Amino acid sequence: MIPFTSTTFRFPDLVAPSAWVEHVPFMFWLVDALRPRRFVELGTHTGVSYCAACQAIELLHLSCSSYAIDTWKGDEHAGFYGEEIYSALAAYHAQKYAAFSSLVRSTFDEAVSHFEDESIDLLHIDGLHSYEAVRHDFETWRPKLTQNAIVLFHDTNVRERDFGVFRFWNEVSAVRPHFEFLHGHGLGVLALGDSYPEAVKALLTASKQESATEAIRTAFAHLGQAVAQGENAARSATEAETNRKEWRRQVDQRDNEIVALKAEHDKVRAVAQALELANANLAAKNNEIAALEQRVARALELADKNLAARDNSIAMLERQVQDRDHQMIALKREMELVRISRVWRYRSLLRRLASFPGRMAFYLGRPIVPRALYHLESVTSGKQATEWTVTGDDPQLELLWPGSLTLAPGYYRLTLRGPADAEAFADTRLYVDSGRGYNEVERIDLRFHSNGGGLAETIFPLYAEVTKLRFDPSDRSRQIVIDHARLRKVGRLEYYARLIARLALRHVKSPSALGRSAKRAANILREGGLSGFAATLRSAEARGALGSITYEGWIALNDTPTEDDIANLRRRLAELKARPLISVLMPVYNTPEGLLREAIESVRAQIYQNWELCIADDCSTKPHIRLILNDYAKREPRIKIVFREENGHISRASNSALELVTGEWVAMLDHDDVLCPHALAEVALELDRHPDSELIYSDEDKIDSQGRRYDPNFKPDFSRELFRSQNYLNHLTVHRAENIRAVGGWRPGFEGSQDYDLNLRIFERIDPRKIRHIPKVLYHWRAVEGSTALDGSQKSYAYTAGLRALEEHVERMRLPARVEEAPGTTCYRLRFSVPDPQPLVSLVIPTRDKVDLLRNCLNSIREKTTYGSYEIIVVDNGSVEQETLAYFSELKKAKNMRVLHYDKPFNYSAINNFAVLNAKGSIIGLINNDIEVISPDWLTEMVSWAVQPDIGCVGAKLYYADDTIQHGGVIVGVGGVAGHSHKNFPRHHAGYFARLKVLQNLSAVTAACLLIRKNVFEEVGGLNEVDLTIAFNDVDLCLKVQEAGYSNVWTPYAELYHLESVSRGAEDAPEKVERFKNEIMFMQRQWKKVIDRDPFYSPNLTKGRDDFSLG
Repeated sequence: MIPFTSTTFRFPDLVAPSAWVEHVPFMFWLVDALRPRRFVELGTHTGVSYCAACQAIELLHLSCSSYAIDTWKGDEHAGFYGEEIYSALAAYHAQKYAAFSSLVRSTFDEAVSHFEDESIDLLHIDGLHSYEAVRHDFETWRPKLTQNAIVLFHDTNVRERDFGVFRFWNEVSAVRPHFEFLHGHGLGVLALGDSYPEAVKALLTASKQESATEAIRTAFAHLGQAVAQGENAARSATEAETNRKEWRRQVDQRDNEIVALKAEHDKVRAVAQALELANANLAAKNNEIAALEQRVARALELADKNLAARDNSIAMLERQVQDRDHQMIALKREMELVRISRVWRYRSLLRRLASFPGRMAFYLGRPIVPRALYHLESVTSGKQATEWTVTGDDPQLELLWPGSLTLAPGYYRLTLRGPADAEAFADTRLYVDSGRGYNEVERIDLRFHSNGGGLAETIFPLYAEVTKLRFDPSDRSRQIVIDHARLRKVGRLEYYARLIARLALRHVKSPSALGRSAKRAANILREGGLSGFAATLRSAEARGALGSITYEGWIALNDTPTEDDIANLRRRLAELKARPLISVLMPVYNTPEGLLREAIESVRAQIYQNWELCIADDCSTKPHIRLILNDYAKREPRIKIVFREENGHISRASNSALELVTGEWVAMLDHDDVLCPHALAEVALELDRHPDSELIYSDEDKIDSQGRRYDPNFKPDFSRELFRSQNYLNHLTVHRAENIRAVGGWRPGFEGSQDYDLNLRIFERIDPRKIRHIPKVLYHWRAVEGSTALDGSQKSYAYTAGLRALEEHVERMRLPARVEEAPGTTCYRLRFSVPDPQPLVSLVIPTRDKVDLLRNCLNSIREKTTYGSYEIIVVDNGSVEQETLAYFSELKKAKNMRVLHYDKPFNYSAINNFAVLNAKGSIIGLINNDIEVISPDWLTEMVSWAVQPDIGCVGAKLYYADDTIQHGGVIVGVGGVAGHSHKNFPRHHAGYFARLKVLQNLSAVTAACLLIRKNVFEEVGGLNEVDLTIAFNDVDLCLKVQEAGYSNVWTPYAELYHLESVSRGAEDAPEKVERFKNEIMFMQRQWKKVIDRDPFYSPNLTKGRDDFSLG
């Protein structure tokens, strides 16, 4: 006989209706006896055999990697089945065996190449059961088996339909040591070698002795029958419980139906009574209607008479207008004769000389008189009001100056004086009238800064002669006070001198910051010369960095709760349907006394009261730690303490604190940080709104040793690609406790990025749509010496740990990608591979004349692009220049190049839709003709994302010719509809929390360079060629793609220049301005929800600018 161990007599954790249930005890015995290092199963179905092996591996603590390979679609022998089989097994497997086991959804032949030769110790073949299939599987996988591997064949005792396992078993068992069980449809055990553990040798030897064979078969048949009976009993109990619930449901349903019928009977009686009353009222109303009809008839008769008289008057007026038109034509002819006469030319010269002093006055400064237009009511009396009350949501002031002079192009300085400082004029806009009326195209966003003594000034450019100016204060202002206004033209030298002085003044109180700025300026001068330095200054001014609202001012306006606010919050909390217990988890080690007390007190000060504070001291050496913690634990029963006996660092300490947790939700708090008083209240309210949430995170800022708040991080809603680039969730993060426990808590060895590692592992098991973001600052991150809040570079070990955590995440998710360091940041890059063979990309480039521009674009693509599989489709829209037409003839002869002609009026959407219909590629690239390639692998990078099945549009990083940012992605809602992120920032700027340096999801990207799979483009109906012929069609496309369930991605690793619509010309004709306004109105109607709240932007940031400044 063979030796039995306790493992053999275990009852399996997973049972299901299957003949394999009867072989589970043998699988337990074999794993214990063989002790394999790698186990592979071909054909898993519900997982009974596979999970039995995994259960034994885990129980015995074996170092064995396991792989279940199956398509989970079924076959003609096992039967075909739906997705629910795999889903149930995957959920069970992920919870129990994911640490050493993998479910590989693949055919056997596809999977075999992923295993090294001679690497598998135990192979179970249980796929298609025909002779040919079993033989093929054995021979295909034979090279992957070690010399002393064991192979299991199921169904060796089935001789029906076209089952042929028994035939192949008879062949191989004739030449190799073996043992066969006859129960449970038969199970063959085949040995490939001669060197095995003693227990396995005993089994193989027993097959040569009839009595021993029979004894072993009988023993395992009895054991298997017991397991099968247990499975039947469990299934019967489940069915009985299901039946009981169904009967109870039917009884309840009948009870409800009876109640509903009674209510319906009462309702019918009430309706009958109401009908009687209504009939009486109807008769009265009919009488009233008859009287009204008589009055209307009389009124119509009178109106007809009035209209006839008016028609006669209009006809007479039309004749008078025609007479005036003839007179005007004659007068114009006479004026033209005068204008070309010599006397007129002399008079014109004298007029210009006479106006010279007035024009010079603009260099010296002219007083400006504000005059209210709309939504303003004067508070002061007299001709020149200085104070107005805002009466509507669009206040407007016209700025008047003496004389009738126009303002020449150039830079102008506007100075305003009132009782408030520059923040009173935040988010102010200036509209100019250069002959076409006030319009959004020529709007200027003003950036005021304080000049002392109640003076606020700004400098702005004018690009054309201007006849009128309109000043629109922020609609947040309730009172406007301007008792002095002056406009002065400034020269270029003064303009740049003021920008430099203003930048220096910002750092005058911080010599170190001034030194850093000076060093940066020197680097810019060395790398980019004077032009690069000037571009940096202009971009800073355009972003408002030299005069936007301070964070202190923002806090005063938006984050300083009043007593009424707190009372309202308490009222909302009292109305909650549920009040979940939130466990605040805090590991502690040698924290300074004051900071530790402040952290604990911030929890005790929470407005939401249903919390517990779980503290694990990591064997601190400072004596005050134990005294403080014990004191708080005595005074506050909601505070729980555990003192670790040895220092294990933050991951082990966090796990110790987790053992104290009894709440459903866990919020993490560092031992020296601070929670806002309303932090847990906001979490509870969010859970009330979204009870199916799995993870919640908030915005955060930093706090220094003096308690000053700074550097707020206003985050987007969940962005998978941004999350894989940096742990932007950070603080405050709140998890379901069961999720933390399910993944095993914090892992030692990832210190510094232990929370990132935890977040990644939890993300793998939850629905990303259940990750909620609270766009409020709920957490203050302490900036102390040695903290990453003070300097992210202080913990390089944290970066390395985060990189490793992301690498393991990619490995667990089986992503075809590798993890790299993101250049110039402390972030990460995910680089996906491109399929082989490369998919064909059709690059669509609309154009009209401007052949030099097109030639530069095409040459840069063909000379620099390293991606090989692409075609270029040039779409000509009415070119007439001979040089252009000749160039088209050249292109038609070139490889992978086509020229299509679109002979209709310009319609960007229609042109591209036309080209896509003729495209051969599975991926479409929408490219402007003013694009120039910078990074050779731009197309490889974009294709690697475009081929991902859940990705829609992919956008690139675009620069102006002066190396400032033209496109860092699109933020929907900025400027009224959409604006380019970080526009005018210097090329090497990291952007808002490195957003210019990392991959991220965005609602939209520009079609100046956009990739999308052709089937996705067609699925959403392509570009809108009816409502959006020129502008915003790319934004509309991206939003349709996002609405269809795809994610849009912007990558900074595809870099190109964009000269911005040079060949189309200016949008200055009245009909073009009108069309632009109509397209704005369409977008605001169609996408109001996203314009109001772009999920990848923050409601705390401005919509008036594209620089991520405070709103």
